[in-house]
This record gives sequence, structure tokens and C-alpha cells, in this order.
Amino acid sequence: MEMDAHLHNLRSSHPSHPARNRWHDKPLTLIFESNTRAGAIGEHSPVDALVPSIIADYAVVQDIDEDAFGASLLDHNTASSEDSVGTGWKRLDWVVDERIQLECLEAEERARKIAEDSDDSVLWFDSYGTEWIKNEAKLAPDAYIQMAMQLAWYRMRGSFTATYETGLTRLFQHGRTETVRTLSTESREWVLSMVDPSASSSKRLSFLHRAIRAHSSLTRAAATGKGIDRHLLGLRCMLRPNDGERHELFEDELFSRSQTWKLSTSGLSAGFQFRGTGFGTPEHDGYGINYIAGPEIIKFGIESKHSCPQTSTSEFIAAISMAMDDMKADED
Repeated sequence: MEMDAHLHNLRSSHPSHPARNRWHDKPLTLIFESNTRAGAIGEHSPVDALVPSIIADYAVVQDIDEDAFGASLLDHNTASSEDSVGTGWKRLDWVVDERIQLECLEAEERARKIAEDSDDSVLWFDSYGTEWIKNEAKLAPDAYIQMAMQLAWYRMRGSFTATYETGLTRLFQHGRTETVRTLSTESREWVLSMVDPSASSSKRLSFLHRAIRAHSSLTRAAATGKGIDRHLLGLRCMLRPNDGERHELFEDELFSRSQTWKLSTSGLSAGFQFRGTGFGTPEHDGYGINYIAGPEIIKFGIESKHSCPQTSTSEFIAAISMAMDDMKADED
């Protein structure tokens, strides 16, 4: 599939020499292909992915300010030597010893294995989008999409899992993110109704509305500083284990399981210019899912691992599509 080939090239370059020209530790790397397609990869410790995505979406359609490029490049060059003016890019050749050469070969082999194990693809769900969800179903689109992923997971695995959704805390100075926990009592109740053949459409619909209201409430709480995960992280980081400090909560098995994100998700803006986005799964037997919810189409970027027998990106794509179709059927 052409879309997947584009995705894989952006992610790790040609499979014969993966990651040789990718900076995976930099916040933003722009990649341009010879056929004029382009994309970006980044490590987003310095900034949330939403920020560069909005900038990139804007830059693609914004006219160029020609006045900003009217002056000669020589006018902006401050070098004192005339010999160095206007020389442009210069190749840097590195002199390395045998140990560094071996390190480079080992790093390339590690990158190759990671790239080959990455089962990533894109779903363009175009049966309906946020316009129908908001205007016809009268439901919150993000919560609706989150419920679809809950149903898709349960149908594939027959169990529930802690689910991470990125919630922004940009209402606060230097605010970054908080966890919105999609798995709730209400979402669980709705999912179980969807796999119960005896449940009526009206009952399922009632449970769905309750689940979406609960999720919207959790989202508001996370955005206004009333989430739990960042507070717990702060408390855990304040402990001084070398001084014998500990707390039973952080050693509890249930606490550990509650933060094992086998379903790690995050949504971006509508991103009309993007063919897709995505990130890797944090757990070997889970999924990393980024989605772009547009008025008429919802784009999912999904990643799992080939080496895990419990996961399959293509099967999860089918499960999400089935969940979205079944949810609309109950509404209709």
C-alpha cells in the first residue's frame, strides 16, 4: 500500500539502511522525498505534538511572505572573511577509530530490528466523521472515538486494559499533559452491552451516552488540574529511596497495572493537510494510536509489534472500523 510505504520511509528511511539519516532524538526532523511528498518525525520532550502539527498544517497552505526573502543572502552573512562568504553547505568527514565504527554498526543493527518489528499502518475511516457525531448523534467526538477503541480492544482480547489518552493542561503556565483514563465503570458497562446479543439497541445507546458523559467529565478534570496521574508522578519523584523513603501505593501490583498502557492513544487537531500521524506502542503487547478527527473522515495511525502474537495492526484496523459502524447503527 502506497500510504504505508510513505509512512515507513518517513519513520526509518529505506529498509536496507534504516535510520541512517534520521535524528530520532531531535524534537523535529523534516523529511522530503524525491517525489515531493514530505513529513516529519520528532521526539516531543520539548513540546507537545499538537504544537508542531498545527504549525505544519498552517505552513502548508500559507502564502510565502516574499518580502522576508527579498534581500540577498550575502546581506545577512556576518562572516569577516571574504573567502567564507556564500560558500554554502560543506561536507563534514569524520575520522573514527575501530571502536566507534563497531558502535555504529551495532546501532544500525538495533535500528534495523526495531524498524522490522514495527507493524504500523494508517486507517482512513470515511463512513462518517465529526460532523455526524456532533450534529446528528449529539455526542462529543473525541469521547465517541475513544469508546470505539475500547470496543475494538475488548473484541480482540476479551478483556479490559488501562487506557491512556493525552489530555492537555495548557490552561496553566508551563502546562503540558495529564492522563485521561478512558477505561471507566461506564465505558466497561457499555462495551459489555455491545458484546451481549440480548442487549437492545436502546439499552446500548443509553450506556454509550453515559460512557461518553463520564469520559467528557474526566477530560475536563484532567485539563483543569484535577487528574491523578501527574500528581502521583510528582509525589513518586519526590521520594528519596536512598534515604529509605517508600510508600506502599507505588509498590502495589494494582497501581503498576493501572499505569501499564497497552492502549496508548492521543488525538490531534483536524490536520486537513496530513495523510496521517502516529507513534509507537509503549508496551510490547499493546497499541500506539494517534488519530485526527475531521468533519467527514477520521484518520488513525496505529502501531504494534510483529513479534507479539497477541497483536495485529491490520486486525485492529478492522476492529475499529467494525466498532464505528456498529455504534452508528445503534444511533440510526
